[in-house]
Amino acid sequence: MKKLLLITVLLLLSAYLLLGYWDHAVHYYHARHAVPVAIGISAGPVEVSLTDSTDWDSVFKALVTIIGTYLGVKLVNKYVR
Repeated sequence: MKKLLLITVLLLLSAYLLLGYWDHAVHYYHARHAVPVAIGISAGPVEVSLTDSTDWDSVFKALVTIIGTYLGVKLVNKYVR
């Protein structure tokens, strides 16, 4: 009886580990064969295009540049008139 219980536990443990490896393999396969999604935004002369492989640093730099340009134009328009 103990032998049967030990075999059952080992089989369940190995099935659990194989399921985990299979799950990682499926996610890896889908990540390698995924079609990159591009998001593009254009506002006047400024055009921004992002894909899945774009670093977050680049996104933050672009966001700061766009907001800084907008606020700079607003500031110049307020005090130059």
